[in-house]
Amino acid sequence: HTPPTHHPHTHPFTSAGTPGKEGHDVDVLQFGSTADVATGVAGGALDGAVWVSDGDGGVNNRVVRLNMTNSESLKAHPDWVTGGTSDDTEVFSSPHSIAYHDPSRSLLVADRDNYRIDVLDAATG
Repeated sequence: HTPPTHHPHTHPFTSAGTPGKEGHDVDVLQFGSTADVATGVAGGALDGAVWVSDGDGGVNNRVVRLNMTNSESLKAHPDWVTGGTSDDTEVFSSPHSIAYHDPSRSLLVADRDNYRIDVLDAATG
């Protein structure tokens, strides 16, 4: 419920979320079953950004973007959340692996149960 995050220039090792508490709240940031973490490239366009895939068979099917420019931001609201639980084709069904591509500013999400790779605008979701 607290995925480890890493950013070499701001906070080398920290975590986000509410320890020991599964959920889908963003007012008090909670995760369900996190699967992967991606970070922006140091010195790149989205330096300090951290994306978490939160949908490995848990209560959520979403990707969350956090900002690691300071430790307080990890306790605040995410920059954006995309996905959710629904039959809609626009949402995820077990977003598993994620990767950030700095030159295109894209976030690639392996949406396992939909058998696809989604390409998102990494800045806006």
